[in-house]
Amino acid sequence: MTGPLKDRNGFKVKYSTEEPGSNQTESWNKNFVDKDAISDWSKVRMIKIEQEQGYEIPAQTVENFDFTAQIDSNAADNTVARK
Repeated sequence: MTGPLKDRNGFKVKYSTEEPGSNQTESWNKNFVDKDAISDWSKVRMIKIEQEQGYEIPAQTVENFDFTAQIDSNAADNTVARK
């Protein structure tokens, strides 16, 4: 990544420079910090997006979060990105 996701009302975005865990629960429990704590965006390995309590998303509504990331050109389909 080269910078944070755009701030969005109703959502809190946090970032982790730790390697992903072997499963979703393990990854979820890693150390995630606010964007102000990231000094080198190239080291971000995971993004956590949480819906804020009380924020409602209407039925049939899609919420998109766009960001730019670099993937090795030799990466095979359906592989996990690792550095």
